[in-house]
Amino acid sequence: SCASALSYSAMIAVPVRPPGFATVPRRVNLASYQPHPQQKSAASGAPAGAPAVPSFPFLGLAAAAIAIPRRRTQRAAEIVDVEIVKPVKPMDTPQVKAALEVVEAALSQALSNGVPVRNQVMEYKADPMRSPLANCGIPALAPAGKKATELLIQGLVGKVDQDSAEVAAAVLCLMLGGLDEAHNLITPHSWSAPTTFGGLPKLRSTASREAKYCHVIVHRMEGENLGEFGSGFNNSNYWLGQAFYHSGGMSEHPIFPHLRRDVEDFVGDCHDARCLLRTMGPKWEPKLFNNLCEDALLTEDPELLEFCKKVPTRELQLLFEHIMTAGEESQT
Repeated sequence: SCASALSYSAMIAVPVRPPGFATVPRRVNLASYQPHPQQKSAASGAPAGAPAVPSFPFLGLAAAAIAIPRRRTQRAAEIVDVEIVKPVKPMDTPQVKAALEVVEAALSQALSNGVPVRNQVMEYKADPMRSPLANCGIPALAPAGKKATELLIQGLVGKVDQDSAEVAAAVLCLMLGGLDEAHNLITPHSWSAPTTFGGLPKLRSTASREAKYCHVIVHRMEGENLGEFGSGFNNSNYWLGQAFYHSGGMSEHPIFPHLRRDVEDFVGDCHDARCLLRTMGPKWEPKLFNNLCEDALLTEDPELLEFCKKVPTRELQLLFEHIMTAGEESQT
């Protein structure tokens, strides 16, 4: 009967669903159960759309589910437009102006005096003790080593990105005979392992190819002296393969057509230089020029030495202009 069912089920487990949670059991005394005020209002005629109150059929061990409406919350979100602006590099500070003057002085002096073919011993140190920069005629570069390269970079980094500024500073060092300073700057951009003189590698350098080109010139200027991997000329030929020769073919550098055209004016009466250009044909072949520089050091022929002085002067000028132009385009 209903009476026995009521007495038997006076205490039963009624699942309750609190807001935001799954259904959980709760013990409810059905004999003394008082509905929630919201349920009372719903039973007495709740407005349309209000949740219906469930009935409790007491049939044996029937369970009643109490439906509690979920509470909805709305949170306002504020949308803000943000414009990302690159920081403006100060170009008018006294330090930057002084550094720019040093860069201009280095370029002017190199183009005026020329860049002779060298046979120079390298130290492979972070701060070389016998750097030609100390006596290059530019007082600001007299400290040589890191202080000199940092000054050159400071004058260039406002116009190009950091990687291009470092490699362009290396070109200036090569113009003035600072082989170790140039080597220290370009090694992180072209060598994948850390070194005691160049520091950690920059594996994502934007100037990697130009750094490899500078490596060719550094070790060409090292000449017959023994360096880190044999003689300078042997090491230069290795870097030729890294910079230009791939899969048995020759990779054209953007400055090569200009260089090949300009060296025609440097030949004069030098028979060896004329033979070189005839062997090259219409394209510039840096490996053949490496061989000619090696011959010039051996024979000490004045006309050949003069030709091998004019060519790297123009080569470094074109390379510097190329790095600066490409670096400016990458910033725009």
